[in-house]
Amino acid sequence: GKETRKAGLKDLIKNKKFVIYMVMMLCAGATEIAMAEWASMFVQKGLGVSKVVGDLAGPCAFALFMGLGRMWYAWVSGKVDFRKTLIVLSSVCFVCYMMVAVCNIAWVSLLFCAICGFTVSISWPGIYSAGAKEFKEGSSVMYSVFAMCGDTGCCLGPWVLGIVADKFGLNMGFGVTSVFAVIMIIACFILGKNKT
Repeated sequence: GKETRKAGLKDLIKNKKFVIYMVMMLCAGATEIAMAEWASMFVQKGLGVSKVVGDLAGPCAFALFMGLGRMWYAWVSGKVDFRKTLIVLSSVCFVCYMMVAVCNIAWVSLLFCAICGFTVSISWPGIYSAGAKEFKEGSSVMYSVFAMCGDTGCCLGPWVLGIVADKFGLNMGFGVTSVFAVIMIIACFILGKNKT
């Protein structure tokens, strides 16, 4: 009967684990879109190419590796622990952001831009899927909140990168924006400690 009542927003927000998932969704959006949106500008400046070439080389390489990442995870998803996989990929994501920030060789930086696409590939869909298993009573409210947090991250990541880049340069922008990958890693570890 009534035991299957769906949780409302207030019920979900009271759940500390759900709040961690919200933070993870925000970081998923931020790490993905900050690199995707600024890769073109970075390639243009680093390689001294036109906007057309920059748009093709940067975001396209990022998108290609993201697609490969999602194909890979669809193949191994039943065999690996999502939380541990997300920790590893977020750690590599952090390295990618930092390498783009400090590396003076433009082609190497472009490679790390592309690899970053792989590292963020599973975070958004994976968190949705893990959340559905974790909060079976969440229903559409849960998905709405996740989408809102993800979209907030999509705005926040590029905005932070842009603000810092405007003041201190594009490389510093990538360095500072790497904090979202660090927050994701911390959230994953907290989630592991809170396992019931």
